[in-house]
Formats: sequence, C-alpha cells, structure tokens
Amino acid sequence: MTLLEAQSVFLSLRAKRLSRHTIRKYRIHLRQLAGWAEARSLSLADLRLVHLETFLAERAISQNTASKEAQFYRGFFRFCRKRGFLEASPAEDLEVPRFRPPAKRPYTQEDIARILFACEQ
Repeated sequence: MTLLEAQSVFLSLRAKRLSRHTIRKYRIHLRQLAGWAEARSLSLADLRLVHLETFLAERAISQNTASKEAQFYRGFFRFCRKRGFLEASPAEDLEVPRFRPPAKRPYTQEDIARILFACEQ
C-alpha cells in the first residue's frame, strides 16, 4: 500500500463523520508529508520515526501547530497500523512538542486602556 492509497482510505472513512474543513486540513497535512516523502523516495513502509521527526523539524511552523500536526500524524499512522497497511507505527514514539505560550503578553493593561481610550475619540 502506498502513502497516497492509505491517505485516500483514511480520508474517505473520516469524511463521513468530520466536517469538510477538517477533512481539508487533513488532506493538506497528508499532501505535505507525501510530497516530502516522495522527494526522498520514501514509501509508506519506508517511513521511520527519524523521518517524521526530520519532516516536522524542517517545517517553519509555530510550536502550537507542530504539536497539533504531531498528534495528527500519530493518529494517521495508528490508523495505518490497525488496518494492516503497516506492521508498526513510525509515529508511535513521536513526541508531541508542548505548547508554551509566550512569557510576555503583547499588550499591557496600560496599553489596552490607551487603545480603548483612543477608540472612543
């Protein structure tokens, strides 16, 4: 089974119970992974944990997005393993980056008060 075939099965089964926006997001994630894997001549069976870690590390995305995508890929590869497309999930041990909000808030209370005051003018 190829990555594109697994993607097709995954999306068709999920499409029945998820919104079209969620399916669109899943399709984008899987297309990005498929393009990355294809550029390196990696098939579904060839993908390993190190490949997924490299794939996620190379992307210029926020911590929060990386966390959400890592969770998605863990679910996708778990689906592939349960359906017999893979013997083991390469994403099983993929660590989900913890999202840490920035320490500094963009505006202080004083800044917010000035903004609100300016809006009233």
